[in-house]
Amino acid sequence: MFMKYTVITGASSGLGYHFAYVAAKHNHNLILIARNFEQLKKIQKDIMHQYNIDVVCIKCDLI
Repeated sequence: MFMKYTVITGASSGLGYHFAYVAAKHNHNLILIARNFEQLKKIQKDIMHQYNIDVVCIKCDLI
């Protein structure tokens, strides 16, 4: 069985941050992408604790 993921760019702040929590609330597994990897890891820990979903973090600058 395949797991479905929602990809969110700019997830360490702003709209991307808020989209991550909205998607998590709706039981979407997440792939979070941003430049600030430390912030992504904090968000990953919080979301996984609150919503019991899988969260993958990727450090990347999408120009």
